Amino acid sequence: MRRRDFLQGVTAGALTFFFTTPAGSAPIVPTRPGTYPEDFNAYLKISADGHVSCLVGKVELGQGAMTVLAMLVAEELELDPAKVDMVLGDTDLCPWDMPTGGSLTMWHTAPVLRGAAAEARAVLLRMASKALGSPVSGLTLKDGAIWVKEAPMRRTTFGELVQGRKMERHLGKVKPKPLSDCTLIGRRVPRKDALAKVTGAAKYAGDLRLPGTLHACILRRARPWSPLTQRLPNGCLAFASYGTAPF
Repeated sequence: MRRRDFLQGVTAGALTFFFTTPAGSAPIVPTRPGTYPEDFNAYLKISADGHVSCLVGKVELGQGAMTVLAMLVAEELELDPAKVDMVLGDTDLCPWDMPTGGSLTMWHTAPVLRGAAAEARAVLLRMASKALGSPVSGLTLKDGAIWVKEAPMRRTTFGELVQGRKMERHLGKVKPKPLSDCTLIGRRVPRKDALAKVTGAAKYAGDLRLPGTLHACILRRARPWSPLTQRLPNGCLAFASYGTAPF
């Protein structure tokens, strides 16, 4: 197709894109193998009270990453997305990741995170199988608890199994749930960042006040080549002048 024909089609609104999606579950192998941690503990933390935290190197810029990534974890662990705490972009806690942009959150990070949650689910079920004396096939997992299907009173929780420690058992690449069994993917859920943004509670880069942070400003001349006579603000620690710029 010639570029002119392409642009004319876009202008006329006649351009149609077709995409294909797999019939089974989403892939769990990242687009760039070898660059992401293989240990699922790098992405998921379960506290002693059973609370699930998800750690990802991406950031929320209004595109919905905080919500959709929580949905993927919640889907595999049978949780309410609201009960998955998201920690994004904290370089002290989160694993390495590609930049946020170009749909990389869904193309690179999401499959890896979903695979990590699927492996965590399998490990939790095996731990519960040993604790409850029941085969994995005889267990049900829901809302942070695991119980024996035929005896619901025989149950345990994520918190009781993990006790805030790192899960040492690993099963390698575990296939996520087939899309036919998913109950969250494809549904609308409340955005995790919406309330803070509409109430003004959300913190942006300009809101951060770190210890020792200084404020910088540009002082401009009243007219070209005139002396810079503005009074310096109180508390000004330094002043830099660059050559004889007219402004």
